[in-house]
Amino acid sequence: MALPRQTLGKRGEDMAVQDLIRRNYSIVARNWHCKFGELDIVAQQNTNMVFIEVKTRAGDNPGNPFENITPTKCKRLIASVHLYLAQHHLDNIQWRIDAIGIAIPRNGQPVIEHVEDALDW
Repeated sequence: MALPRQTLGKRGEDMAVQDLIRRNYSIVARNWHCKFGELDIVAQQNTNMVFIEVKTRAGDNPGNPFENITPTKCKRLIASVHLYLAQHHLDNIQWRIDAIGIAIPRNGQPVIEHVEDALDW
């Protein structure tokens, strides 16, 4: 039986946060909403702000979670990041957008893939 989409998304985001903390990122915010959409995770790594889009898939053959990051989604992410930076007065900070893909097979361990500066693929 498949998990409801929202439950699967939250599970993936929780796994991503645990992985980020393990790798010494500081979590600043989760699920930050604005008129352009949502930033799944806002984190800090050293002096960089990192805005992270999390995509999770589950099932017998979960496939590539990154397939759901469309050009439209990228534009909305960038607009959301710019609004976040403006609202938090972070004009001169270094930042990037990362993506974390999580594939959860029905039998086996989840696979977490973190792509830094994901929009420069």
